[in-house]
Amino acid sequence: MNVLLIGLRGSGKSSIARLVAKEMGYSFVEIDDMTPVIFGLSTAAEALTQHGEEMFRAAEMAVLGQVFDEDNQIIASGGGTPTAPGAAELIAAASIAKDLRVI
Repeated sequence: MNVLLIGLRGSGKSSIARLVAKEMGYSFVEIDDMTPVIFGLSTAAEALTQHGEEMFRAAEMAVLGQVFDEDNQIIASGGGTPTAPGAAELIAAASIAKDLRVI
């Protein structure tokens, strides 16, 4: 089972996800840390600024697809991750097929 935390930017998703992952013995995954790596950058802000929102959201979708292939994770989404084109469908499909819980 995986748990995906979604919410507004700065709402505490990462802080809560870290604590829950530790408590449950799950891996902590931060989408905003993984997405810029696709571009060879270190922060989501850099990736968004240098590549634009369309490419950034496409990279987030690629990261989500990879993350959902693993189990026993607490995943902190980026504030805009659920708004990426196709994200809602991917999250819904993972909720059914891969035992993903969305909070």
